[in-house]
Amino acid sequence: MTTGTTAIRHLPEHSVTTDCTIFVLPDMDPAIAAALAIPGVQVSPFDAETVQATLSATDSGRTSCAIIWPYPTTLMARALADGQDPVATIRTWREAVQQVLDIYRQNRRQLVLVDALLLEAESEAGRSQLARRLGLDAQFLRARKGPAPDEVSIALAASVTLRLPDIEACLDELLSVSLSPVTDLAIALDLTALGAEYAQLKAAAQEAELLRKQVAQQQQEAARKQAAALEDLHNESEKYKAAAQEAELLRKQVTLQQQEAARKQAAALDNLHNETRKRQTAEQQRDRLARRVSDLTSKLEKVFASTSWRATKPLRKVKGLISRGPPPVDLVLIEEKRLTEDALSAGGGKSQAS
Repeated sequence: MTTGTTAIRHLPEHSVTTDCTIFVLPDMDPAIAAALAIPGVQVSPFDAETVQATLSATDSGRTSCAIIWPYPTTLMARALADGQDPVATIRTWREAVQQVLDIYRQNRRQLVLVDALLLEAESEAGRSQLARRLGLDAQFLRARKGPAPDEVSIALAASVTLRLPDIEACLDELLSVSLSPVTDLAIALDLTALGAEYAQLKAAAQEAELLRKQVAQQQQEAARKQAAALEDLHNESEKYKAAAQEAELLRKQVTLQQQEAARKQAAALDNLHNETRKRQTAEQQRDRLARRVSDLTSKLEKVFASTSWRATKPLRKVKGLISRGPPPVDLVLIEEKRLTEDALSAGGGKSQAS
């Protein structure tokens, strides 16, 4: 697999002349297309209709067209390094490769497919075979490796490419029918370099997979912690709700107790008011009775102190003995005085009790 920009050595003025047409797939390094400008060789961007027209216009018994295709990993790594959209790049590559394979199935004798890696391989055998089929000199098909994309872009591209089954299927079919340094169609392979590059890519892919697993574990741990935090938050929310409900219940109970206390206080004030009125009435009645007793006592003392009362005392006794009737007036007055005093005493006791 190529890891950098390639450039083909320019031909001297005495280059061979051939009517072969070379088509280059999209997103190929522009330096390759520019370096393929060999006198007598027409280089064009790949277009399915143009390729079909070119094949139809030439002899079906000889090779008249070649299509050079880049490795998908190389394109994706370059797109990542240049800040381009790797998804769009790999999608364009897949669509173009599908068209290439469809054309090749119908024109196997006239068309040769070439892996761009063949132009920069150390071995000359693959380029010699390509030169013979195209009628060119193999020495002019040698490309020089340019600056390679960074290792991170290459590792990511390799990891992603290996995970795309349709890309891998297209690549396998391409390699099976193309001149490439990584297939049996290339006579001499640089296995040492290829093995080292594969090992590097494999290590990078393994490292990327390890990083992916670590990220997945970190995401799972973060998700677990987030779930635990949400659970704790839910529990705290439930506790807050329960505390709020309990506080509301206590508030209602306190309100009911306050209302009951206010009702009892109002009833007690009403009872106190009633008792106050009763006490005032009893005191007024006591005062009236006290005044009456005082009046009666004064009157009685005047009567008892009068001369007429003392002079008629013998007559009252005789009358009482003869008639056995009502008691004398003085006894009635005395009894009334006693009853009045008893009533006053009873009224005073009630007032003191209240």
